[in-house]
Amino acid sequence: MPGSPADLAGLLQGDIVVSSNGVLLRHGRRESKFLFDGAVRGDGVQLLLVMRRGTVRWNVRISPVEICDVDLGLNLSTVAAAWAHGNKVTVSDAMLTFATSDDGLAFASAHEISHIVLGHSASSFGRGTANLEREADHVGLYLMARAGYDATRGIEILVPLAKAFPWWDDGTQPSLMSRYKAVAKIANGIGQ
Repeated sequence: MPGSPADLAGLLQGDIVVSSNGVLLRHGRRESKFLFDGAVRGDGVQLLLVMRRGTVRWNVRISPVEICDVDLGLNLSTVAAAWAHGNKVTVSDAMLTFATSDDGLAFASAHEISHIVLGHSASSFGRGTANLEREADHVGLYLMARAGYDATRGIEILVPLAKAFPWWDDGTQPSLMSRYKAVAKIANGIGQ
């Protein structure tokens, strides 16, 4: 995002994080325990990243800034999932395989942030869960668009998820394709 710590450090979309604070990140492997909390707090806290752009590697230090009171975490798991609990959103690295762009990850994260913003709690799920999911999708689109992500590209994450999990519609949640069709209408209208 323009003016963000990543932008000020010269990072570009498509750059690859090789390691974070000495923890090697390997695509498709679960060898190292890695958890990044976006809510690193305190003055002077920095992330030391090893980056790769094409064949060029370089080190960069980034000082995270808090932009909201929601912690974002990455969980190493073979299960494609994202969830919210309290003020924390966690996304599994398996979910990342379904995101064809940062916009897809932004949609998944914004959907979960919406559950927090809207006051959806674990106790509110069950009957009416389909409505909560639709509401979180709707609000999530506006949150991600406000953060500068492309809503029409973001919702594309739902298509490969729907193909991989056609059984998703268990009666308490809407099917992934029906969610995609519903949010496509909204996403196309954002920014017009």
